[in-house]
Amino acid sequence: MVKGVCNLAGILPQSDSMKDRPLYEIASSLGLNSRKKIEIAHFAIDSRAVEKKGLFFALKGERADGHQFLEEVANKGALAAVVSYEYTGPSFGMELLRVKDVVGSLQNLAKVAMQSRKEKVVVITGSMGKTTVKEFVATILTSKYRGQPNCAVWR
Repeated sequence: MVKGVCNLAGILPQSDSMKDRPLYEIASSLGLNSRKKIEIAHFAIDSRAVEKKGLFFALKGERADGHQFLEEVANKGALAAVVSYEYTGPSFGMELLRVKDVVGSLQNLAKVAMQSRKEKVVVITGSMGKTTVKEFVATILTSKYRGQPNCAVWR
């Protein structure tokens, strides 16, 4: 099944609801305690997409376990990572937020971020037709707003 996200950021105003938030606020949103006041500027679920001042979610997938990439993301400048309680390896200098369910924590944080957005969000899902529907939506929105849609698809 193909999973994808189309971001119409160029058309609709972006919300910075979770960007540049102190780590202790993000931890609190996940039901955790942290006294770190460092600001998180970026979130990533793919180690290749990690940027400086980032928060990495160490997801366990069918082919790879995100915990195997903690050293890599630390070297790229990630400040913190959401990891499983079961992870017992090194922190590589990052603040580790230990949770029972990394995917569930990502979902909870996304829910908090989405609830704080002022603009409407359109989600297009399914295994067929996403690109066509995205193009239809973009055509309709660009008739009123300026910008270009940005779309990412993961397999």
